[in-house]
Amino acid sequence: MVFQDFDIIQERRRQERQRKLKKRLTIALVAIFVIAGIAAAGALAFISMKNSSKKSEKNKSDDNSKADNSKPKDNPPPSTPSTPPSTLSTPPSPPKPSSPPSPPAPAAPAPAPKALFPPAPKPLAAAAPAPAPLSPSAPVPAPVPAPKSAPAPSPSFGKGASELIKSFCEISTFKEYCANTIGKTLEENPQSATQPKELVKSFITKTTDELDKAFTKASTFELKTDVERKAFDVCKEVMANAKEELQSSVDRVGTIEPGKLPSNGDLNTWLSAVMSYQETCIDSFPDGPLKNDFRTTLNSSQVYTSNSLAMVRQLSSLMTLGKEKPPAKRRLLQTKFPLLAKGGYPSWFNHEERRLLKEDDDDKKPIPNVTVAQDGSGNFRTINEALAVVPQKYEGRYVIYVKAGIYDETVIVPKKMVNLTIFGDGSQKSIITGAKNFVDGFPTYQTASFVASGPGFIAKSMGFRNTAGPDKHQAVAARVDGDRAIFLNCRFEGFQDTLYTQTHRQFYRSCVIAGTIDFIFGDATVVFQNCLIYVRKPNDNQKNIVTAQGRKDKLETTGIVIQNSKILPEEPFKPLAKQFKNYLGRPWKVYSRTIIMETLIEDFIDPAGWLEWEGDFALSTLFYGEFNNTGPGARTDGRVKWAGRRDINREEAQNYTVETFLKGTWVKEAGAPSYCRADELEEQAYRRRTRKRLIIIGLSAIVLIAIIIGAVFGTLFPVKSSKSKENPPTYTAESIKAICDVTRYPDSCGSSIAAIRSSSNDTDPNPGPSKVFTLSMQVAVSELIRLSSLPQKIISSNVNIDPMVRKELEICENIFEDAVEYINDSISAVQVGQGDEMVLSTAKINDIKTWLSSAITNQETCLDGLMEAANHAAIPQEMENATRNSTEFSSNSLAIATHIMTILQSFQVPIYRKLLKFDRHHHGREFDPRFPLWVRRGDRRLLQEENPKPNITVAKDGSGNFRTISEAVELIPKKRKTRFVIYVKEGVYLENVSIHKDYWNVMIYGDGMYKTIVSGSLNKVDGTPTFWSGTLIAAGRRFIARDMGFINTAGPEKEQAVAMRSSSDQSVFYRCYFDAYQDTLYVHSNRQFYRDCHVTGTVDFIFGNAAVVLQNCSIQPRQPGPDQFNTITAQSKTDPNQNTGISIQRCQITPFDNLTATTYLGRPWKDFATTMFMQSHIGDIVDPAGWTQWTQGVDPPNTIFYAEYENLGPGSGINERINWPGVKPNVTTEEARRFTVESLIQGNQWLPKDSIVYESSLE
Repeated sequence: MVFQDFDIIQERRRQERQRKLKKRLTIALVAIFVIAGIAAAGALAFISMKNSSKKSEKNKSDDNSKADNSKPKDNPPPSTPSTPPSTLSTPPSPPKPSSPPSPPAPAAPAPAPKALFPPAPKPLAAAAPAPAPLSPSAPVPAPVPAPKSAPAPSPSFGKGASELIKSFCEISTFKEYCANTIGKTLEENPQSATQPKELVKSFITKTTDELDKAFTKASTFELKTDVERKAFDVCKEVMANAKEELQSSVDRVGTIEPGKLPSNGDLNTWLSAVMSYQETCIDSFPDGPLKNDFRTTLNSSQVYTSNSLAMVRQLSSLMTLGKEKPPAKRRLLQTKFPLLAKGGYPSWFNHEERRLLKEDDDDKKPIPNVTVAQDGSGNFRTINEALAVVPQKYEGRYVIYVKAGIYDETVIVPKKMVNLTIFGDGSQKSIITGAKNFVDGFPTYQTASFVASGPGFIAKSMGFRNTAGPDKHQAVAARVDGDRAIFLNCRFEGFQDTLYTQTHRQFYRSCVIAGTIDFIFGDATVVFQNCLIYVRKPNDNQKNIVTAQGRKDKLETTGIVIQNSKILPEEPFKPLAKQFKNYLGRPWKVYSRTIIMETLIEDFIDPAGWLEWEGDFALSTLFYGEFNNTGPGARTDGRVKWAGRRDINREEAQNYTVETFLKGTWVKEAGAPSYCRADELEEQAYRRRTRKRLIIIGLSAIVLIAIIIGAVFGTLFPVKSSKSKENPPTYTAESIKAICDVTRYPDSCGSSIAAIRSSSNDTDPNPGPSKVFTLSMQVAVSELIRLSSLPQKIISSNVNIDPMVRKELEICENIFEDAVEYINDSISAVQVGQGDEMVLSTAKINDIKTWLSSAITNQETCLDGLMEAANHAAIPQEMENATRNSTEFSSNSLAIATHIMTILQSFQVPIYRKLLKFDRHHHGREFDPRFPLWVRRGDRRLLQEENPKPNITVAKDGSGNFRTISEAVELIPKKRKTRFVIYVKEGVYLENVSIHKDYWNVMIYGDGMYKTIVSGSLNKVDGTPTFWSGTLIAAGRRFIARDMGFINTAGPEKEQAVAMRSSSDQSVFYRCYFDAYQDTLYVHSNRQFYRDCHVTGTVDFIFGNAAVVLQNCSIQPRQPGPDQFNTITAQSKTDPNQNTGISIQRCQITPFDNLTATTYLGRPWKDFATTMFMQSHIGDIVDPAGWTQWTQGVDPPNTIFYAEYENLGPGSGINERINWPGVKPNVTTEEARRFTVESLIQGNQWLPKDSIVYESSLE
């Protein structure tokens, strides 16, 4: 669900690569010219010396030999490549405070020091029954004073060992303790000084030993209450997890190759989790002496963990310092992901897993291993029963489907359960709920309704609740500590501590999180993207805080990132929100880190933004960043002035994207959509392109030097040839006539081109085909410019003009201006090279034909409107004559464009035809034949995403920026190059909406085709021309509508009443509803595509002269007025060279309600009407004749083309089809291919490939 039509990080990377490439190309080109100049000068000098020399060849040889022997050799100094500094995976930490809580110096290694980590200050009390104004997520004790023991002196080592210790401990929080520990290890094993990774393994192993000692000692503590016993149970569990993570870290360090450190972040993640687990143990105890004892006992193991983090961070450079030699064979970057296969997934990720997260909720579901249903229709009635049968060792991904229902059970996915997926019927349908809470005696850790501890866990379309309420303090809906966990389209509801992102890497996309105090908290490395974060009403004496991040050590790679989301008050809370204090976050631990970027923040958030935990605790060591947020609550001028809070720039924000912060290639591999930086394949493709270009430049330099030298010699020593230069082709007046002969009006073609050449003093005796083509379009545009001023002239000179005629003339004026633009665009699209060579591509030719076809359609529309008005008054003869004359000139240009390739070949003009090529592999990506190849990244997501981030929101209830769509449209920038998105919330909007032709790249989407409705009732009978009666009018280029309904309620008695008219080129309508009677859907002109839409109507209810494909749509004729019959289509092609037509593919033709009237597939509005029904289901409502006449009793001309191909259903029989020459009830496959997305509208060139599923061909 994208917000905006760009991925900010991807775009920045792309721009950076372009800058680098331009720089390299500039340097290369300058070098070429310099070398070429030197070569030319050298050649000239050599020739000059040769011509002026009077000495003998022998003397010359002697002189040259002497010169060669005396010439000094150039020995350039060797260049030493500089090694770029390694970039840390996290940004620099804020400066330490000058006063406590900075840690005191550690004590000597034996005995273990106490209180090396500063305890957080004690929070406000939360005594029952009346809760404190701000009940913290996890209470912390008062500070425990550090022992006043002097640090032991550092042992003395050799120079190499000292350097090793200095490097290892450089970034440690506890440098002296780090040095002492390493020194002792080196004394015990001096060989480890040359094996840094062995030293790290030893250090991590000692961390495990310290953890065992601490827990053994803690096991002797007396547990007096049930709460303390439950807290100790938590400690046992998390300590076991910590030991497992430490062992995994030791194993991973052992696999590190010399000179190379794993770059996927596992080591940092696991050691950060170990730190978090120890804090979780401490935080589980209530305030008091026992909690203080646990904190003191675990201090030593926490310091070891901190130093292990530091050593891992330094290991890459230390392996060089430690003199481990790299392997002889250089490993290229490609080996970073040796298992990467097609589609961006690792090869072990099978096809079903790739599709799993991309399945549409309303389409095909993933295939589950087991199904859970409360009603007994599944394998089990509870989720825990399903979990009990999950195999301990299962190859691949195990999938559990949970049908709609509220499952009141505590669900725990254990750590040993790897790669489990749970998906439901929707986040408000399949719900796991519980009510455990802190007040009733459970540690926060144990209150979760749902726990995900297994690595690789995925949840989709599930809801998680804790219903304890605000009086019960901490009550978790979901706790997640499994590494690489993904939640898509999920909902988390609670009050205090709703979502506990405890440890490891986590990713949340398109989720809803609702709560009050610290309701997103923990110490995971977590990114929330495109989420709705709802603040609920707390108790009267409480404040709301969205986040409480718990980073304990500055080297932990953890933090909370909220990107492209919305922070809003819940609807019931909205009227009361400003009566409470609401904040973005507060620091749970000393190095708390939270970043909010590109997110909408409503004005209920306090201008200070952030709240202290207590006093000045962590205010200098925390890191709270904000970047490019929007909304009234995003202003930062009133934010707190803490040292650790600041606005960050784009470069800093890049550190907190999915790929950088989460090492997010695993997110892509799992199939989850996300905003990431350029992936490895793209980087490889970029490097390949760069190398290719530089090689080409290098070869060009050699060729250029050879040419220059050859030219110099050729100039000084010319060689005469008996062969004359071949003359270029010449063109005569006969040639112009031959070109114009392909048109329908050859006389006007030739005479108009002659006239414009004469008026422009064109004396070229031999105008070529390209010039004739351009001149023909200049004739057409000149005539249209004159024509566009005529309607106003007629109106001004006729005071008593009929109102309907006046309206039609005003329409003519508008659409003539559009036609002028179409032809000017066509002129600009023609590229002419030297010698009349034309640079053409299939796409350019199709564009030109489309625009010229639309120019003709616009002129015909003017005449059609005036004919409608003829019932009221006569058509102004001057207007009719001028329009038909202008249409001829446009037709001439269209004919030449249609036959341009043949013309150029007949005149032997070189053609540079760039055909589009759809390879299976393109730029390193696998080509999916369902989708077009070319598409902007933003457009790929917009139609696919459930809730794209809008520029403007419209809501009838006032919860958006505007209450009407028309108000929002007024703010659309003209000719915008990127997407402008308008979100229209559910409701019926009684207004007529017009997207002006200068409003490009507009997208309007709603909450569903039957939920968000735009309704109008303009119609012909009440005095509105058909052209203006549309409830929605879309004229701007590349318009997109999705999940919208457009209706015209005028009724059958009001005759023409359009629900939607589109003349937008390359427009897309996806999951839209068009409802009216006569003339429902006016597909006026240009290229259009409709997918999964619903169209209802009576007479000619899909009509116009666009090149349009309706695919997978429901088309429903309804009961018309008395004595009327239904016609589904009325196509209006007027020129055989227009590339227009209506194609209905894979659609359903069924009745709407009780239909008894006779229904036909279509009737021909114009002489070249073109319509195709193919691969569709046609119900028995369609008359066996299939098609009918426009005027009863008058057969259409033979030039119509009405075709059918491979249709199904009782109405698809062709034996009784009407017998007209233009009716083709059983066309061939080759003929049918002309009406596919690929051929008719060239959809493979412009349709959003990852947004709309469509069939580009017949297969």
